[in-house]
Amino acid sequence: LRKYMNKTLWQALIIGAAAEAVMFVSLILNRELSLARLGNGYLYIFALIFFYLSVLRIFKSYNAAFFLSLSASFVPSSGFIYAMPSHLAGALFCGMSFFSYTFTDARGLKHNQDKQFLFLSFLLYAAALYFSKYAAFMPCVILIYEIINKKSGTRLQDFKEKAVFLFILFFASLGVLLQTLCL
Repeated sequence: LRKYMNKTLWQALIIGAAAEAVMFVSLILNRELSLARLGNGYLYIFALIFFYLSVLRIFKSYNAAFFLSLSASFVPSSGFIYAMPSHLAGALFCGMSFFSYTFTDARGLKHNQDKQFLFLSFLLYAAALYFSKYAAFMPCVILIYEIINKKSGTRLQDFKEKAVFLFILFFASLGVLLQTLCL
């Protein structure tokens, strides 16, 4: 366990450092270095680290998670991410929500801990929807996660609990999308 934790930590640090270096070089070369743009860049970096952790939880492959995230660390070189801080905050909350959702399937959980992770995931998802309407795609990601891991069909009770959660997420996302279309 210690060996894998160190590998995860080192890879997350490398990804964060690469994204930070790209961000600073890009902002300095474009003469756009400001506190607001740095804040947006760090929001992206935190979202990127949760992206790495989520890909690692889905595919259980260090190489896939590392190379996908490392390639995404070059995104701060383009200026479009600095203009949308609310979407970056939404992405960060989506990443945290998904990451906490993946712990509902963890082994060795104590009584009702899976429900606590489910509730935490729901609260983080609500925050993501508050910041960005694009967070409405997250139920699709959770559904893909469930299909890939095929763990929701092992026990009928687990499937029922997660089906209610997915149902709530679907209708919350639908509400946000309808609100966006009506405005």
